[in-house]
Amino acid sequence: MPCEDSSAEIIVTLDSNECLVSYQYEKMTCGKNIGIGGLYGSLVYGKSADYLSDLSFEQVLKKCTVADKDEEFLLYLEWKALREAIRGYIGKSMEKESARYKIAEIIAGEGEVTIKMIICPPGDLPEIIPCGEKGPINT
Repeated sequence: MPCEDSSAEIIVTLDSNECLVSYQYEKMTCGKNIGIGGLYGSLVYGKSADYLSDLSFEQVLKKCTVADKDEEFLLYLEWKALREAIRGYIGKSMEKESARYKIAEIIAGEGEVTIKMIICPPGDLPEIIPCGEKGPINT
């Protein structure tokens, strides 16, 4: 049975210099990670918030080797979530379609800041079909 809600959450940790220490991007209902594994993380860890807020998807695609369109889509979701969380935190305007991205909490700790952002699904999602019920696409 699929999740009833496809909302996601990203939790981003920046150090005292506002460089990326870690992030966790997952579905809220089941905690399943979203993205293509550590590939994108290895590209962005240690980078400044300013750099990450301006990093384009085209730049990311040039540096990350993806196997197919599915991986490219997951990479896009991961890039977009991290970028919007950081843009929201540093006060840069978010893109027009980014109304689905909402900062829920910013926690300032000793030597680090944690940003929690909720990502709501688009309003025009198709009905979610359980994986076991999916059959071949008839053309």
